[in-house]
Amino acid sequence: MPTRSLRVGWCARARFGGVVLDADLERHEPVHGAAGGVAAGGGGTVVVGVTGHRGLLGEQARYVAAQARRLLAPLAGTGFAGITCLAEGADTVVADVILALGGRLISVIPADGYRDFQPPAHRRDFDRLLRRSAEVVRQDRPTPDPASLMAASRVLVDASDQIIAVWDGLPARGWGGTADVVEYAREQHRPVQIIWPAGAVRRPTRPGA
Repeated sequence: MPTRSLRVGWCARARFGGVVLDADLERHEPVHGAAGGVAAGGGGTVVVGVTGHRGLLGEQARYVAAQARRLLAPLAGTGFAGITCLAEGADTVVADVILALGGRLISVIPADGYRDFQPPAHRRDFDRLLRRSAEVVRQDRPTPDPASLMAASRVLVDASDQIIAVWDGLPARGWGGTADVVEYAREQHRPVQIIWPAGAVRRPTRPGA
């Protein structure tokens, strides 16, 4: 299936993952019961949003992949979808699990220049996952900054039935970090599944992780 790419501007609306989205983020109209929890095999496609820390170490990444597979395996074969912003770390690890289980990958690109915002070592994986995305939603914003990253996370949460958060439970290191996304998801009454290896400490990264 070819990738479908949508540019979401301030006056545009985009339909993806079973949800109609307003680009200004003021109104979001679910077309199936997103806030009511997840039920595999229900009346619509189950949509799982992914948020989490960048800079995962090897052992952390392996743990996250195993736990994501455990959580998502019951949805394999149901046509479920996963939404991610394709950042290094959690986004990429869980995106690969989604694809391995036969899920549809939906990618939200926060702003122009987002690829260059990624560490050079991650750009090959970024390009690979972008090519494998069934749908790509691009926010019409000029640069990746905390506001555009948080706006993309809100799009992701509002389009999801549940959230997988790779989160150490600590406050965000900058606006739009994982803790802020988890808080927003809970405000929107989305079930949040937390993945984090006990006792693990994440390495320093740029703010917003």
